[in-house]
Amino acid sequence: MVSRQKEEMASQLSVSEEQETQYALALAEWKEKEGHQEGKLVSSQEHLDKANAVLELKEEQMETLKNQNEVQQEELEVVQKKLMELLNSMEGNVDKVFMRNLFTACFQTPKRKQPEVLQLIGSTLGTKWEEMEQLLKEDQGAVTRFADGHILDSKRYVIIGADLREIHELEEKLKKSNMNTQLPTLLITECVLVYMTPEQSANLLKWAANSFETAMLINYEQVNMGDRFGQIMIENLRRRQCDLAGVETCKSLESQKERLLSTGWETASAVDMMELYSRLPRAEVSRIEALEFLDEMELLEQLMQHYCLCWGTKGGSELGLQEITC
Repeated sequence: MVSRQKEEMASQLSVSEEQETQYALALAEWKEKEGHQEGKLVSSQEHLDKANAVLELKEEQMETLKNQNEVQQEELEVVQKKLMELLNSMEGNVDKVFMRNLFTACFQTPKRKQPEVLQLIGSTLGTKWEEMEQLLKEDQGAVTRFADGHILDSKRYVIIGADLREIHELEEKLKKSNMNTQLPTLLITECVLVYMTPEQSANLLKWAANSFETAMLINYEQVNMGDRFGQIMIENLRRRQCDLAGVETCKSLESQKERLLSTGWETASAVDMMELYSRLPRAEVSRIEALEFLDEMELLEQLMQHYCLCWGTKGGSELGLQEITC
């Protein structure tokens, strides 16, 4: 009996030890899981901290962008204000290019259509058609008359349409207009010669030098066209089907002067427009720059460095023409 009780107690003790071992294993497993969970929690906290840092950075960037937007908005308002001031200052002014085109079109239009063009000119100028008609009746051809469809003649001036490449045609029309080549004469070309081949422009300049006893020629056109900026100008014009046939002579100020000297002009000078602009009185520069808001001064300088005034003289020493130099 005692032996059996001992065996039962030993068996129960063995079962208890086995349960204790299982409990210990389970506890160890739970501790391991708890360690993993703590690691995940730490990792999640780190991710959360990083996310918060990114969020704070984004908020700072948004605040910076907001400030930049406010500054840009203020600048835009300033520009809009200046634009409105410019528009207000221009209100009522006549577009000279538009009026010149209308004026030219009037005399190139068939006679039956001319009243319509004149009416448009009158409405642009705020003149009633009846007043325009009365003026034309009183004029009786003294102010405007056609010589051959290409000459507009008046008591004070003559407007001639001619192909400058055709020297004989130009000379004949000038003779019809009673041009006196013995009088001191000022010749002005504005972006004209560059559209002619070097040979054609040379012929025109040579003819002018030989035809007038005393003369001064002032030419405004491109210069320094051999650099990158000049090449971009040429390419842009070429894409618009506008080829600068005479760009070869616009390489430099020296090439501009050489063209005049080689065609019979006694003196030649040249200066780019940026240099000319810098020589203006400061009061005049301030007045000009106040007319319109401009913040791209570097671009303006580049552009002005690629245009020039070139002038030549023949005779006129008694008039001081040869003393006009750059």
